Amino acid sequence: LVFPLLLWVAVRCRPVFAAAATFVVALAVIWSTTFDVGHFGDSSLPLADRILAGQTLVLAGALLLLILAALFAERRRSEAALRDSNDRLQLALDGSELGVWSIDPRSGRFENDARDRRIHGHHSDAPPKSLAEARPFVHPDDLPNLDAAFAASGRTGGSYKAEYRLAPVPGCADVCQERWIAVRGTVVRNAAGRPVR
Repeated sequence: LVFPLLLWVAVRCRPVFAAAATFVVALAVIWSTTFDVGHFGDSSLPLADRILAGQTLVLAGALLLLILAALFAERRRSEAALRDSNDRLQLALDGSELGVWSIDPRSGRFENDARDRRIHGHHSDAPPKSLAEARPFVHPDDLPNLDAAFAASGRTGGSYKAEYRLAPVPGCADVCQERWIAVRGTVVRNAAGRPVR
């Protein structure tokens, strides 16, 4: 009956509170055994058996709770470090005014941030969801060079650099017909060496 409460303490609180909860449970078991109250105070069982059962419960509970508290504390530290890393990355992207995008090579799913959408002229209400939907925003004459850069990077596993023009925007004046984009990227692979992004 006490375990769900102890688990909640391990998940939600710092390890010192888990240690305190373990101490309280240990005191309750010792008190119960000493004053013949509850399960550990059952006088029909030999005292040595009750003491052994109490010690086992306290030891197992303390180890389990402290291990869980340490694991959840490590998880909280990792999440904080990840948030900090993401915040620093976002500051760098904001300062350099770069857009970010990624492609899942298996599904063809395309994701990009708001700045990349603005740079490429994607509609904010309906940005492209796949590589096939994003390709029309690239000038048709530059698609073969861009595809070649992606393919070479996929084979070698290295990074790539490419420049391409955006497709002309219908109804736009001549001054904005040709806009150039510089792109840098790399292929991210899984442990088996297969491209995943």
